Order: sequence, then C-alpha cells, then structure tokens
Amino acid sequence: MTAIVYCDSSVLLKRTGEEIDSEEVTALIASLAENGATLITSELARVEIRLAFIRDKALTGRTVLADEQLLSTLGGVMLVDLNTDVLAVASQIEAAHLGTLDALHLATALLSGADVLLTRDAQLSRACQEVGMAVA
Repeated sequence: MTAIVYCDSSVLLKRTGEEIDSEEVTALIASLAENGATLITSELARVEIRLAFIRDKALTGRTVLADEQLLSTLGGVMLVDLNTDVLAVASQIEAAHLGTLDALHLATALLSGADVLLTRDAQLSRACQEVGMAVA
C-alpha cells in the first residue's frame, strides 16, 4: 500500500534550500518519494508559497521569478482541490490555537486520507496530534 504524505507549505518552502533544516527536509521528501509515497498538498500551498517568494523578492531584491521557484518547490507533489468539503471540515476542527490556513491544511490532509502530515509549524503539529493525525 502506498503511503499518502501531506506536505504543508512550511515543509515545501524548505525545498528552496535557504533555511537551517532545508537539507534534512529535502532529503526526507526525496526518500519518501523514492519509496513510493504519494506526496500531496492543498491548492492553498500554491498561493502561500508563491506569495512567500514574492515577499522574499521584495525584501532581498533577488531576481528569481516566483513562478519558476513555485514549479520547483511543488515538483512531484500532487495538488488537492480546496473545496466546500475542506471548508466544512476545517470549520469543525476544535483547536483554539490553530489558524485558519493551518485548519485548511489539516482538513485537506484528513479528507485526502493522508497517513502522515509533514510540517514544521508547531501549532499545526499540535492540532494534528489532537485529532489523531500522524505528524512528522
């Protein structure tokens, strides 16, 4: 059986190689893919990641195009639709510390039948544990 691994935006952004644990996260994602895992994320991640690149470009003056970075960051990751079912589940998650976007990520992972959610976000990790979603 193929594992379904949900990757949130915080993990996917590590693939740019510019953060402290980027190598570790990139190696983990590569290993999962090599071992047959299906990597997924929400369409929400496309928006979050692209905007992160645009902010970075504005702050640093880098000339790398956000769309090119987006394609490489999302490479090999299947995008899952953000739909009314996701919104309904997200609105029912009872975690006072969880923000709206993280609730949407968690709801997408739950509805997609993900076996594990990869994140580097402490609040999302805690919410995963509260609802019984494996987290790494």
